Amino acid sequence: MEYEKQATDFLTRHNLTLKIAFKGDKCPSWDTPEHIHGDQYRVTIKRDDTNRSLSFNFWNSFADKQDGKRPTA
Repeated sequence: MEYEKQATDFLTRHNLTLKIAFKGDKCPSWDTPEHIHGDQYRVTIKRDDTNRSLSFNFWNSFADKQDGKRPTA
């Protein structure tokens, strides 16, 4: 898809590495149990030339969980 190519090009252009690690299937602690979420991932964007990084939690959609789709750039 075009948006994924744009994201990949952005990472390359800015010398960034993307890591997406599966963390589990629990709902966020701030949400109600009846709200359905997808799987939780830990996303890390790292700048290769400075060794600095930014990490955050990401919950994929429930539909993507059912379809077995993992998040990408």
